[in-house]
Parts: sequence; C-alpha cells; structure tokens
Amino acid sequence: MLAQSNTLRVSNWSSFKGEFEQAFFDQDEKRVAAQKLNKLCQNRSTAEYASEFRELVAILGWTEDSQLQHAFYDGLKPHVKDELAKMDDPVNLVTLITTAIKIDNRHWSREQEKKGETTPVPTSQAPNDFAHTTPVPMQIDAARRGPISQAEKDRRRKEGLCHYCGEKGHMAKDHNLPQRRTNLSANNPWAPKNLIPEPVVAAVQETNPFAQFMAAIVASQNQSSQGFPPSAS
Repeated sequence: MLAQSNTLRVSNWSSFKGEFEQAFFDQDEKRVAAQKLNKLCQNRSTAEYASEFRELVAILGWTEDSQLQHAFYDGLKPHVKDELAKMDDPVNLVTLITTAIKIDNRHWSREQEKKGETTPVPTSQAPNDFAHTTPVPMQIDAARRGPISQAEKDRRRKEGLCHYCGEKGHMAKDHNLPQRRTNLSANNPWAPKNLIPEPVVAAVQETNPFAQFMAAIVASQNQSSQGFPPSAS
C-alpha cells in the first residue's frame, strides 16, 4: 500500500512538473525567442544567419511559410537582397535560404578576388616640365659686359676666377656664347659679322698677359659697334 502511494506521488509530481514547465517556462522561452527573431539581422555569413533563424523558429513552432520567408528576407544584408530582387520569387523558405546562401558565398569569393587583383599605385610622379632649376653661371649670359679694370682682372686671375663672369669653377672658354652671338647677328641686320666672342678674348687674357691691352681695345670696339646702323655718308 505504501509503495503504491509513493508511486502515485512520483507520478503525480512528474505530471505536475511537466505541466508547470509547459505553462510557464515554455511560454517564457517562446517570448524570448520571438523578441530575438524580431531583432535578428544578418551581421555574419548568410549560413550562420539562417542557422540561428531556424533555431528560433523551432522554439516558436511557427509553420506559416510566407511569414517565415518575409521574416528571413528582412534580416538579410543589402547585397543579398539586391541579387534576390533580380530573380523570381522563391517557392518556399527552404529555396529562399538556399539561394541566399549561394549569393552570399559568391559575393564573398568575389571580394577575395578583388583583394588579390589590387596592385599598388605608383608613387613616382611624372617629371614637371615647369620645375624650377637653379641655373649655373655658365648657363646665364648676363647683361652685356664691358671692359673690366686691370685691378679686377688681376683679382680674378689671383683667385682663380673666370675672366669673363668672375665666378668660380670654370674658365672663360667654358661659356656657351658663340651660338648666342650668332643668333643676335642673324636677328640684327646692322650687327657686324666679324665680332670676336668675348670668351675667346678672356681666354687669350688668361694665357697671354701681353694680349690684355689688345683685348680691351677689341672688347671696346665690339661693345660700341653692336646694334647701331651705319651713319649716313
């Protein structure tokens, strides 16, 4: 009799516990699952999103396919929705999930391909034709120079300076002035055709001190005869 009574109590308690959990705990679980499903959106792969979606639907016990499709579609990433919009409507939830997973997998693969195709942008710049360059003394034919004093000539010779421009690092013969003289003569019909280039005069002075006097005379004649028409007879 006692054994039967104990068995009855256990049986009644098991039934009571099951009914109690079903009445309270199951409802609470469904309420939580419904809240999660309402907020669920894809922030990872479509396959992982679909797995969590199915778990929540199983807890809720929902079976209406059209509603489930709508809920699943709402949480998808924009690029998946864009591709689905180009296709026919899926016939059921299973088809929608399968198609969405394929789209997302292709999208991910393409993004990886793009990363592999990326090449570094060259950092070198094209040469600038207008870039400023610092001229050197031999590249500048400064204002026309007249005869220099003997003291200046001696100073330039003593300090190893150019006899033509007075700068260091080159000699008077290094000046590229013959071509310039030719151009000036071609553009000036009154210019004399037999001028002695000034670098030549300076070079003579460097090697032959006796020629300094004659060079000064020649330079003076060159200066006075440039650019003036002959006087009327």
